[in-house]
Amino acid sequence: MHALIQPIALLLVIAAGYVFKRLGRFGERDYSIISVALFDLILPGAIVYSFATHPHDLSLLWLAAVGFVVAFIPIMVIFVSTRHTPVKRRTFLMLNAAGLNIGCFCFPVVQAVLGDAAFVPAAMFDIGNSIMVAGGTNILTQLLLHIQPDTTLGEQVEALERERAHSRSHSAAPGSFNPASSSDSIPVTVSGHSASDSASTFNPASSPACDAESISASASGTVPASSSDSIPSTVSGHSASDSAPTSISTPTSNAAPVPAPTTAPTPASSSASNFADIMAAPTLPYVKPQDADARRLARRAVARTVIRGFVTSVPFMTYIVMIALMIIDWDLPGWVAMVTQPLANANAFCAMLMVGMLMDVPESRSDVKQVLQVIAWRLPFSVLFALALWVFLPFDAMVREAVALCCLAPIPVFSTLFTDRVLGSAKLAGFSLAVSAIISLFLMISAHHLLPLLPAVTVW
Repeated sequence: MHALIQPIALLLVIAAGYVFKRLGRFGERDYSIISVALFDLILPGAIVYSFATHPHDLSLLWLAAVGFVVAFIPIMVIFVSTRHTPVKRRTFLMLNAAGLNIGCFCFPVVQAVLGDAAFVPAAMFDIGNSIMVAGGTNILTQLLLHIQPDTTLGEQVEALERERAHSRSHSAAPGSFNPASSSDSIPVTVSGHSASDSASTFNPASSPACDAESISASASGTVPASSSDSIPSTVSGHSASDSAPTSISTPTSNAAPVPAPTTAPTPASSSASNFADIMAAPTLPYVKPQDADARRLARRAVARTVIRGFVTSVPFMTYIVMIALMIIDWDLPGWVAMVTQPLANANAFCAMLMVGMLMDVPESRSDVKQVLQVIAWRLPFSVLFALALWVFLPFDAMVREAVALCCLAPIPVFSTLFTDRVLGSAKLAGFSLAVSAIISLFLMISAHHLLPLLPAVTVW
């Protein structure tokens, strides 16, 4: 029963955050203040505190590689398996169906059911997981789906739509004809005069007697019944009253007839169609540079994006510094633990409160379907990884169980933050996290009682 108290308390904190938001105590965007404090101050402080108070064995360091693999494989499988899925839903799946919430949710559960000693292997496993969770998942999703950093998917689609509309406005419509801007005149043969004579050349755009009906008829390739009224009464010295028949003929040409202009779609319908086409594609449009210099610049831009994504992640850089200190066997002084202890104590509370502030009930069947898809992707991977690591890891039962329980952790809080930045769907991501937390709590408590019944395989 003691093992259930702290996880249930975390779920109650989520519920409190949601209730306070519904009552108006929290504003719609107040969670952003907590998110900055959590990711840039509280979580890094909790990481430092764990390294300062728990000895980290270098022999467990390779558990970080295992954590990285566990977080990396699902996102690649989802990317390959959803190649026919619209880009918005694909992005939501890739950001929320991979990665593990170890620091904010799994640490309290593992410590409650296995004791403080289990914190060490869980923390080592979380180092590799954090490479993906703290930035790798977001960067990989943006690169694979061609989403630009620092802009939401909707803003990028709108920019592409405006660019296409601008290109269409500067291109001539097919089959159109503008007589006023045409330099070609219509040759007319009058009373035997040749088409090469300048006097017998008739330009409807320059004729003062040419009305709009004639111009429209010329553009469509037809001659209206009243076209004779629009021809001047005197052409090349001949009067319209002369007894000699005046013949007006156009020279024959082998050129294909000019098609009638088609009716262009209205801007509103064209814009809606373009927006729907872009959102229905599995990735955003991307044109690969053909020039060698352009390709080199594109590779540099990708490298800068990746490096910036990791360097600007304070928790990830904190892990890197702590690992470096562990490798050189440099112990943190005691006052560091005393300073960071309040931050470590606030970690789980602030994380779950922010999730409650983000969470909202799905508004449509489509939202419910997306949440169920995320859970459907996470559950098989979680169970398979937990069973495989329990059976095959070459460590004692406590280490193997701690790592197996980490595999059953819910959606990371980082996923909710990145979903808000890329899609603006923080509410749906928060609800997905809350649902996965309830499921994970049940799975972790069940695994704690069932895993010892399974045999371990010695392969080392």
